[in-house]
Amino acid sequence: MHSAVKTKHPVSEGFVALLEPFIDTVVICTMTALTIVIADVDMYGDLLDRAADGESVTSDTGVVLTSRSFDSFLPGFDNVLTVAVALFAFSPLITWSYYTLKAWTTLVGLVILGGVQSIAKVTSKLVPVMATIYIVACLAFLGGIRRGEITEVPVEERATP
Repeated sequence: MHSAVKTKHPVSEGFVALLEPFIDTVVICTMTALTIVIADVDMYGDLLDRAADGESVTSDTGVVLTSRSFDSFLPGFDNVLTVAVALFAFSPLITWSYYTLKAWTTLVGLVILGGVQSIAKVTSKLVPVMATIYIVACLAFLGGIRRGEITEVPVEERATP
């Protein structure tokens, strides 16, 4: 997704790509978990008991628990959460269609390798290669910042104002 961005310093986009999962996973999920634990709505105890008995808890139950927990602190927040869940459910449709398109064009370029091995083996070989290239590029970018070779892009040269 981030490889399609037009920028003078593409590795800086990699840092943006690193920041997004951190915000989603660490910040938002931690805030949600703390709200659920601190609010301690009745449903939370019931779900803990069900989980201890080995029952599975569905994602819609989690949304209801989150809604009730936030609503106990911020009345009316359930409406905001409804919109957030709808957007969260819709955004992967767009994202994964783009990922599928990019993966398809990459895999079609690997017809010879794909003809000899299974798709799972081809993709399992690509992921470590891409990760290695990305890590090396990030280290090179950090080295460039330390040496002063890479500086902040002036506002007039940025892709977006």
